[in-house]
Parts: sequence; structure tokens; C-alpha cells
Amino acid sequence: MKTTMISLLVATLVCGCSCKTAFGQTPGKPFGTAKTKAVELTVTGMTCQGCADHVSQALSKHDGILKSDIHFASNSTSVTYDPAKTNETEIIQTIASAGYKAESHGTQAKELEGKDAKANTKSNGLLSFYQVPLVCAAVPSIGCGSRAKPVLSDFENSPAIEEAWLNRSGTVIAVVWKIGTDQKNQQLIASTIFNRHQLNATQLLMDEYALNNESFQKKENWLRGLDINKLSKEEASIMADRLLKSIKEKTKLNSLNEQKLRDKINTSFYDLFVNYQSLSELSDPQVYKAKLADIISFGDGLLGPNNMPSLETLWSVCSSDKKDCNHEGCKGATCSQPNTTTTTPSCCAPKKTN
Repeated sequence: MKTTMISLLVATLVCGCSCKTAFGQTPGKPFGTAKTKAVELTVTGMTCQGCADHVSQALSKHDGILKSDIHFASNSTSVTYDPAKTNETEIIQTIASAGYKAESHGTQAKELEGKDAKANTKSNGLLSFYQVPLVCAAVPSIGCGSRAKPVLSDFENSPAIEEAWLNRSGTVIAVVWKIGTDQKNQQLIASTIFNRHQLNATQLLMDEYALNNESFQKKENWLRGLDINKLSKEEASIMADRLLKSIKEKTKLNSLNEQKLRDKINTSFYDLFVNYQSLSELSDPQVYKAKLADIISFGDGLLGPNNMPSLETLWSVCSSDKKDCNHEGCKGATCSQPNTTTTTPSCCAPKKTN
């Protein structure tokens, strides 16, 4: 995934272009003879001519727009359109799909009033996407629910935010801002929360914005609130399967004891991932070893003393730096072959050497 790294406190866009003029204009569209309307819009987020051209290109593809003059220096645009084919709300949504926030001078607030206002916040520019490193280390095909949950909760506790979502792969957070939250406050709030949780976040714009917005509007593989626990449940289940496989290599299990032991492992780790007291627990080897010791004790009760593998054996499975990487862009790789694609975050770090 191509991303433009930004400082959330300083700027939202960094465009690689040369600013030759102060406006962009849609080329070659005739006006025709039908009755037309014009609207003046404020467009925030443009910093150079390339941004203006990007907005202009998006508007030129919108059926019913006859002409648009975009001025990045004044963050404004004038759009002439055929009211029989489109309206101000659709024009604003088109600009939002290009990654910029647009508001009309007085008309937009009225159009967003009523029962449809909340639905429109997801497509009128009050939606931000941030790339985040929340891929699950043990199961890199999914996001880390235990790590993501406090971040999303922090966002939703902000009075300026309607909703916060994580995509299933743990690579992107979507934030739905309340109407009236300006860009400066959005940057400040997001920066404060990401810094508090020690996360390096990159705001996604233009093509990456459009790609994520498409799946977000359909709610394809996006989670929010208690649904985040589904990721923790899946992680615990996969870890249970790994540990059970190692145990079966060392000792014989009948089907009943196998199921009981798997349930114990699954419950132990799910409880840790969902009910931890602090994030330090999730990275503390002693916490995991205590869980494993409890699992061994439970297994000894099923199989008899000393029939379970040692703590060291199970810990090596739990902390292995050779975990499979099954998500797109990292299939078949291991931590000795870290993912180097730009479209997917690295599923595992290179093995450390002394």
C-alpha cells in the first residue's frame, strides 16, 4: 500500500507536484441549454496544484457537472451543474471520495439535516482512514483485538467522534467524525490518541482513501466495539490448535481429553486477551508462562502426572519466531523471510542476531 507519511499535528497532505497555477478547471464540458445551478464550496486538505487537479478530475467524471473552478490557495471551488442530474450533496460526496472534505457556503448544513444526516457523515468528508500497525503478531492474517480495543475505545470516548472501526486485517482504523469537527481538531485528536497508545499512524488519502471507503461503506470486514473480541476469539482458537498439536506429538490423547484440553487452552488465552488489566500483560513472557503452567496442571489432571510436555516445550511453540504468515503479500513466508511488500505490513520482523 502506497502511503504518504504525515505528521498529524502539522499537515494532512504532502503532494509531489509543482504548483504552476492557483486553480484547476474541468476541461471540455459543454454547458448545453438546460437550466443550471452553481454552488460555492469550501474544500479543505488541498495544499498544491496537484490536489486541485485531483479534485477537478474527480468532478469531471461526475455526470451532471458542467464546470468547476478549483482554487487550492483559498481552499474553494465553484461548481456549475445540471440539477436534473445531480445535487450539492452528491457533488460533496464526489469530492470526499477523492480524499478531501467539502462544505457549501450555508446550503450543505440544511441538506444534511433530518434522518439521513448520520448516514451522510460516512461519505461527506467526515470520515478518516489511518494505517496502523495492529496486525496480530501470533496470527498475522488478522488484527490484534486486544491491542486495538483500547485504541478504538479512546476514539469513541471523544465528544468529536461518532464511531471508530478496525479492519479485519488490523492495518487500518476508520474514524467517523461528528459534523462540525474541523480538520485542525481532527488532526489534534487523532495525533493525541495515537501517541497515547504509542502507535505510528499514517493518514490514507486519495487512492488509498477511496479503496478503504469502498469496503467501509459496505462494512466488509470492519469491526467496532465488542465485535473486536471476535479477533481475540479467533487468535485464541488458533493458538489452541498450535499448542494442542505440539501436545499430541508428545503424548496420546483420546478424543474426549483432546477436546477438554483444547477448550482449556482456548479459554485461558481468550480470557487473557479480553480481560487483561494493562497492555504490559500482553507482552510479558511470565504472564504467558503462568497460563501455560496452568494448562499443564490441567492436562496432568486428565492424563496423570508427568504426561504433559514441559513448560519449555509449550513456550517454544508460543513464542516461536517462525510463525506462518498467511495473509496476502506474505503467503508462505516466515520470520526469517519477512514480508517486504508495500501493500501489506510486514507480518513478522527479521530474526534478531547478537
